[in-house]
Amino acid sequence: MKKLLLLIIIIPSFIQAEELILLCEGKREFSSYIEGGMNFKEVELALLKIKKDSMIYIGLNSGRKYIFGNKEYTAPKISPHEDIKIKELYEVTSETISASQTITDMGSSDESAISAINVLVDRLTGELNEVDNMINKKTLKVIKSNKFEALCKRRDGAL
Repeated sequence: MKKLLLLIIIIPSFIQAEELILLCEGKREFSSYIEGGMNFKEVELALLKIKKDSMIYIGLNSGRKYIFGNKEYTAPKISPHEDIKIKELYEVTSETISASQTITDMGSSDESAISAINVLVDRLTGELNEVDNMINKKTLKVIKSNKFEALCKRRDGAL
């Protein structure tokens, strides 16, 4: 009994220490609210390379690429563009994998925006939910919205 309890405690830490590669297939819904708007849905494949301290997210159809970790930094831009502040959060547990990135324009122009992406993978069901919104910093109106729901499988077949 003690050995079984020890295995239950140790195995999740081994699982979290190795790199995990997930292939996720689902539908992406994109909406733009600029100049009359635009909506479309399409099939999307995403590849997630999950490590203990970071995750690489690659949209195989869309060309989207994100690297998530736990950090905060400022990226200077050349005028007339505004400097941006980037905050990333990332966590892997035995039940979920969650990652987020918020990019905030540092200026106060009419075009200043806040862009936020949140990715959540349920490790028990393999379901991925991603929400990526861009809002106008002054009006707080949504400019663009991206939603992606998918089912993920380990590269070798099982989650």
